Amino acid sequence: MRRLIVPLLFLATSANASLSVLVYDINTGHHIVSENAEVVRPVASITKLMTAIVSLETYSLDSRVARRVTVRDLLTTLLVQSDNHASEMLARYHPDGRRGFLAAMNAKAQQLGLKNTHFDDPSGLISTNTSTAVELAKLVEVAGQYEFIRYASSQVERNTNKPILERFRNILVSKTGFTTSAGRCVALLVDRAGSNHAIIILGEPTRHARDTLAQNLLLTVSSIK
Repeated sequence: MRRLIVPLLFLATSANASLSVLVYDINTGHHIVSENAEVVRPVASITKLMTAIVSLETYSLDSRVARRVTVRDLLTTLLVQSDNHASEMLARYHPDGRRGFLAAMNAKAQQLGLKNTHFDDPSGLISTNTSTAVELAKLVEVAGQYEFIRYASSQVERNTNKPILERFRNILVSKTGFTTSAGRCVALLVDRAGSNHAIIILGEPTRHARDTLAQNLLLTVSSIK
């Protein structure tokens, strides 16, 4: 029932008719809010969730890249500040090189059943890093299974999603994204009384519009009985 009503309530205020939005109840498999959720589109720095997953499956957190910086430090700046250089360093020093790292990202996507998800760079700067809101909900769910991703991405200070994280303390995983082709994006994993929900927003025209919609969707999740 909410699926028919809630999108009209929230999305009518958006200036972008091509917006993709999904609120997904992971425990029940229900789409609480769904709008253009299966449209394939650029995902910007939400890419970095997969970069983090592959890095954690490749390196130990205390291993050093280029003898200078730990994987722990690179992943922290990647997840908190969305640092593109950190993404590239993690990819470049993969045992099979940058190309091997990207192959591992795409192989992981296929392993997870993300048939419409593809990565051509580890940071999300190019428009051919694509997915759908439905598949990103699965990605953020899997990212939430990694303790370090939960820890780092939900840190408030210096976080690219700081205003939302300051207001809502039940966010387990958070990753924003922006490029001209992708618009303003965010992927969230939220805990509500022990039940997890994925919230995906792709293609908002401004940060303010994205944050306003994200807050409304978080409040919707909080109000579910």
